[in-house]
Amino acid sequence: GEMVSVSRSYGYQALDSGGGINTQLVPIHEVAGLRWMAETGRPLMISDTRTYAGWFGPYHLPPMRSYVGVPVQLKERLLGFINLSSVEVDSFTSLQVEHLRLFAQQAAVAIENAHLHQKALALAAVQERQRLARDLHDGVSQLLFSATMVSESLLYLWDREPEKVRKRLMQLHRLTRGALIQMRMLLIELRPEELLEARLSDLIRQLVDSVRARTELQINLEIEGEHRLPDKVQVAYYYIALELLNNIASHARAHNIH
Repeated sequence: GEMVSVSRSYGYQALDSGGGINTQLVPIHEVAGLRWMAETGRPLMISDTRTYAGWFGPYHLPPMRSYVGVPVQLKERLLGFINLSSVEVDSFTSLQVEHLRLFAQQAAVAIENAHLHQKALALAAVQERQRLARDLHDGVSQLLFSATMVSESLLYLWDREPEKVRKRLMQLHRLTRGALIQMRMLLIELRPEELLEARLSDLIRQLVDSVRARTELQINLEIEGEHRLPDKVQVAYYYIALELLNNIASHARAHNIH
């Protein structure tokens, strides 16, 4: 059967010299009141706990005389319970029970939203890792592969066509520098604090250098002014510039960028 435990409690410590309400895992079916709420989906109000046999089962609870509890449910799924107790008999009214029931409904929605938010964050993290892996493959891997091919051709040309060696060395330098810049940019993205600490102008310059190094594009970059932007704005502008340059390099068939 399902198990429950007390995740939060308030007010019991003053009544219990043992240090508070027990937080051990408890089977729902062993607690009469919880079992009834789980089975019916309805609130439970007990005017006098002495007339409700086994209301909290064999588990330790400071001496209480009246009780109200509501199940926290979402689409027939039981998420937990909200319980109020009093040392006095007849402490709760039907209106208070209804208020608690409505509060439990809102709590269920809030809990579900929190779960959905956590799932969305996890999915976003996976997608970001996939994007970085794709960029690593499409960018750095291709640059290093090209650099390897140029290096091999240099060994061939060294004795046979030495006049072409200088041109290939310059190409090799461009490729390895491009791989280094690309790797540096990926590392910056893996450490978001660097996106926030660096100046946006410096980040844009590094993006431009990365594109220059891996393409034949002629890029003229002009930056006017220096402004400290809010963190979210800076990150957004960085990724806008990144996608803009990548799209031009991949799809625009351009020769020059200003």
